[in-house]
Amino acid sequence: MKIVLLAAGMGSRLWPLSTPERPKQFQALLGTQTMLQYTYDIFRKVADPSEIYVLTLRGLDGLVYEQLPGISPDNVLCVPERRNTLPHTLFALRALTTSDDQAVLFSSTDSYLPDQQQFLEDLRPYLERQHTGQATLVCASTRIADPTLGYAKITGNKITSFLEKPDLNILKQMLKEGPLYANTCKYIITVDAIRKALPLMDSQLSERVSTYLGAGEKDQHAAFLAMPFRDISSEYFARAADVNICVAQAGIIDVGSFSALYGIGDKDERGNVTAGNVLLEGDCNNNLVINKTDAPFVVIDTSNTVLVMTPWGNLSAPIQTAGSVGEVYKSKLQNYESSFQPNL
Repeated sequence: MKIVLLAAGMGSRLWPLSTPERPKQFQALLGTQTMLQYTYDIFRKVADPSEIYVLTLRGLDGLVYEQLPGISPDNVLCVPERRNTLPHTLFALRALTTSDDQAVLFSSTDSYLPDQQQFLEDLRPYLERQHTGQATLVCASTRIADPTLGYAKITGNKITSFLEKPDLNILKQMLKEGPLYANTCKYIITVDAIRKALPLMDSQLSERVSTYLGAGEKDQHAAFLAMPFRDISSEYFARAADVNICVAQAGIIDVGSFSALYGIGDKDERGNVTAGNVLLEGDCNNNLVINKTDAPFVVIDTSNTVLVMTPWGNLSAPIQTAGSVGEVYKSKLQNYESSFQPNL
């Protein structure tokens, strides 16, 4: 089975550590390896390099070749513009499959796996079975209420309901009612499965998807650009009626947020996680402090806070709400950053 690593997102929840020019998938968030390198190495354990593809944004492919020096150009797929995971999935399916029932495994590049071997053992049976007309979503059992994720309820091996990024109060109530399974942004899907779900999508999206899937080679580019910015979790998995589930017993941690980076980081005796030229003075507890500049970053008497300093900007926020910087970036900072050239 072909495997596609999704590496075209902008990683706005980790701004200013992650920027459109070097999004989180190309950042070394887990030590010396970038998230792309880390994810690629995991799937190399179950697939030949010829079967592993990276989907990225045109213009970022240079980073792919830099970080995966042995990858073939045939295994790098470049979308012309960002359109989120549903259009990106369709782009890869059209590029890689020869029939509508050919399944492809897709994986985000922002997950930390505490037990890689167990994860691959959980996944392996699904790589060998037929998926005609059906999709399989990889989920992890959780008791953590994180409203930035999607959640499934299951019966047997089927998803009975799915909510993408539910309100925190709704999520807490759902956790009281029974076990929940967090979406890991890893899934196996076919064109057939997406076609079956078209009547469940809103009419505009359904029409655009149908047009793209039916477009000839000459019209494919325009049809892709005409598709709206839509997420596959909310537009497909939250609507489709026939989705299997693969439960990752070992658990999977989404490192697309500062709270997750803090959770998996090496902590000092006061619970601080630091990176770069950082000086902690006074009563500093449970902070995440990252300095991507050469100048010293001095922090005094601060607790439970994310502090990030980069040439692209600075962030100071409580750990639990730092992820909202993504919305601030999209609404207020994006135009500024597009015209800003830092002194590097």
